[in-house]
Amino acid sequence: MCFQESNMSKNKIAFYTFLGLLASSVMTPKLLPFFMVLLLIIWFWEGAFSKKIILLKKQSFLLLLPALYILFLLGMLHTDNVPYGLQKMETRLSLLLLPLVLPTMVSLNFSYNRRVFSRWFVHAASLLAAFCLLRATGIYVYEVFILQKARILEVDMSSNYFYYSELSKGIMHPGYLAMYVNTAIIMCLYDIRKSLTKGAKFRRLIQTLFLAIFVVLLYSKAGIAALLLILIAFGIRAAILMKKWWFIPLSIGFVVLLMSGIYYFVPNTKTRVEFLMAAKSDAQHNPASTESTQTRIHAWKAARELIAEKPIFGHGTGDAMDVLYKKYEERGYIGALSKEMNAHNEYFQTGIAVGFVGIALLVLIFLGSLYTAVRRRNFALGIWAFCTFLIVYFESYLNTQAGVVFFALFLPFLTLFKNDDAA
Repeated sequence: MCFQESNMSKNKIAFYTFLGLLASSVMTPKLLPFFMVLLLIIWFWEGAFSKKIILLKKQSFLLLLPALYILFLLGMLHTDNVPYGLQKMETRLSLLLLPLVLPTMVSLNFSYNRRVFSRWFVHAASLLAAFCLLRATGIYVYEVFILQKARILEVDMSSNYFYYSELSKGIMHPGYLAMYVNTAIIMCLYDIRKSLTKGAKFRRLIQTLFLAIFVVLLYSKAGIAALLLILIAFGIRAAILMKKWWFIPLSIGFVVLLMSGIYYFVPNTKTRVEFLMAAKSDAQHNPASTESTQTRIHAWKAARELIAEKPIFGHGTGDAMDVLYKKYEERGYIGALSKEMNAHNEYFQTGIAVGFVGIALLVLIFLGSLYTAVRRRNFALGIWAFCTFLIVYFESYLNTQAGVVFFALFLPFLTLFKNDDAA
């Protein structure tokens, strides 16, 4: 009896700890280390390590994430800037831990609790979106109406609290937050099953629409591109599963409407599109520019040169940013240097640090994810892996805690999803 009660207590603690980890990943990232340490303690507490090895063998491709961490660790052997390297190894620690803990943690009873976990994360993302929008509304009303009416100060009418970094200020960079919210959209759409009532399906669609609007307002170009891809993919999936082929033009039409709305109504979109088109021509490049598209192109050029200099094992985990800044200075990329930009491309950033070996391992992670998704008919994992495979071409995800956790948490999490097409 005591043994059963102990197991029940352990299961409850693991359950609520994982809920805390999911919620904090998108709402309060500063609490992530606390929940990760607690989860690790429970993992050791439950024991059954022989069973854990068997469970891990079923998800063996996830070992590529700890392998990437070990490769970064080996990159410390030829690093001059050891303090920075150690800081980055700490940032990437969840790459080593979460892929080993989540698939083998018996106390989580994932097959039973999967829908609870996914809905909890969707609700957490929705709550954060509502908070950001309410906060933006409050600030806007306070400054524009109250202060302007009282003539206490002049209000800058160009301020936009509903847009880009102002919307997610103090929480997370909008580019990363957009991908967390896109993951919630994947979970929400994946959860619309045949067994649900029309009312439940309608509520999920409304929640999806709300989250999609939030992604647009965050105005990450890569995040919006991923959103459009997700909506089209799920429209095609719904058409195939329900044999309602009109879903395909409907989803494409909705995406076209959404893109038109972004272009005409979201601030600065036309300007940024013009910058993007101009960036195709080298003649248009200004080394001193701090515009995101141009600085990103300069960063990529510098990164490619650095990888070519040391293609096999790279420049070292701790020296990646130092050599990049030096290359900016050599090439006169003043804009990128002033913003202290990383490579803004995880393949290039990894290549600078640990060479082609690291790039190959990173690509293998995505290929393993896509292969697993196809073999198990796991649509959620497949669309997430494909979107992330494309997105990391525009951001150095493994250079920040938000990006590392996005990888290390959701790849194992979505891998454990079952095929619900027949539900």
